[in-house]
Amino acid sequence: MNSSLKQAGKTLEVCTRQLKAVTDLVKDWTNIVVAYEPVWAIGTGLAATADDAQDIHHQIREYLATVIGKEQAEATRILYGGSANAKNAGSFKDKVDVDGFLVGGASLKPEFVEIIKSRQ
Repeated sequence: MNSSLKQAGKTLEVCTRQLKAVTDLVKDWTNIVVAYEPVWAIGTGLAATADDAQDIHHQIREYLATVIGKEQAEATRILYGGSANAKNAGSFKDKVDVDGFLVGGASLKPEFVEIIKSRQ
């Protein structure tokens, strides 16, 4: 099912449904951080490319602009949480809507330092 979400182009639909639950409750976005992990990649062996992440992060930011305002949407940090590691972290550096990473298992490995350095 997960990989079929990407193939069906339903990624944004899933994200907006999840975000709506938050945007209906939160009025002050000063300390809110959004972390995106591709639902279609979980447990499938598939990983988003930096371009895939930029595309959905941009769409998430555009959605937020329509419901919380452009200024708050621009200030909201959106982190990529799907299999960030030392090998792919550098490819995300110049993606304007990817504000950083939510690092899982790689945070327990020496390569975590390389992930941190990739954002500098």
